[in-house]
Amino acid sequence: MPIQTQARRNHIARTHGEHCHDFPQLLLGWRGEMECAFDHESRRLCDSTAAVVPANTRHHFAGCEDSCELLVVDLSSVDICLTALEEESRVNLVERLFSKPGFFEMPPVIVSTINVSIEQLRFFGSRDPHHLLRRQLAMMFVTQVYELFESGSASSPPRERRFSLEEINAFIDASLEEPPANSILADFMHLGQSQLHLLFLRHFGKTPQQYVLQRRLQWAMTWLKTTRLPLGRIAMDLGFSDSSSFSRAFRRHFDYPPSAVRKREYLD
Repeated sequence: MPIQTQARRNHIARTHGEHCHDFPQLLLGWRGEMECAFDHESRRLCDSTAAVVPANTRHHFAGCEDSCELLVVDLSSVDICLTALEEESRVNLVERLFSKPGFFEMPPVIVSTINVSIEQLRFFGSRDPHHLLRRQLAMMFVTQVYELFESGSASSPPRERRFSLEEINAFIDASLEEPPANSILADFMHLGQSQLHLLFLRHFGKTPQQYVLQRRLQWAMTWLKTTRLPLGRIAMDLGFSDSSSFSRAFRRHFDYPPSAVRKREYLD
C-alpha cells in the first residue's frame, strides 16, 4: 500500500536499527535525543535539530533515552495536494528540499509549531480516521522547512570530519599497549559515543571494541610470523593482561592457538 502524506509521532525510546524507504521524510526532533547516521555524517537529533531524508537513502537510528520521540513527516510522491501546491507555486518542493540527506538546526518558530502540532495529534488522533489533520500538518512543515532553506535561515551544524580508515587504524596502532576505550575513540573522531557505535557497525559490521580487538590480533599474527618475541611479550605489548587471555582471544578469532603459527613458521 502506498505511503500516505502525513505528520506522525514516532516514539523511538531506546530502539535502534537501519532502514531505507522509497519516500522522503523529515525527522523533526521533539523530546529526548536520537542518533541518526547517513553514510559519512551523523547527528544527534533533539528538540532543536532535524534531518532531511531523501527517498531510497539508507540511514541508522538509535534512541538515547526512554523518552525519545520524533515528529516524522512522510511524503507521498503521488499526493495530489502536494502536486497542486507545486504546480501553483511553480516550485518542485520535493526535488529542491530532498536533493541530498542532511541535518539542520530548527529556529524557535518551528520548534514552537512542533509543540503545538504534537498537542493537536494527541487530541485529534483518534478523531482523524482520514488523516486530514496529519496530512495538513505534513504540508505545513514541508513548506516551512522549504522556505527556511530558500531564505538561507537554516543553519547547518559544522560537518564532522570524514570517516578515514587510515586515520583510525593509525590511532589504534599507536596505542596497542593500552587499547583506546570508546570514549577516547569518540573524542579522536569528534563524535558522540552512540554516533561512534553506529558508524563502526555501518562500516565494519562490528562494535568499536570488536574492531580494536581485531586490529590487535592482526598485529599479533604479524609479530608471530615475523619475529621471535615470546608469547608473553606479544600479549603485554598488545594490552592483554597475560598470555592465557591473549591465547584465548587469538583462538576465538583465528580458530587455532598462537603456538600453531610459530610451529608452522618454523617448519616452513
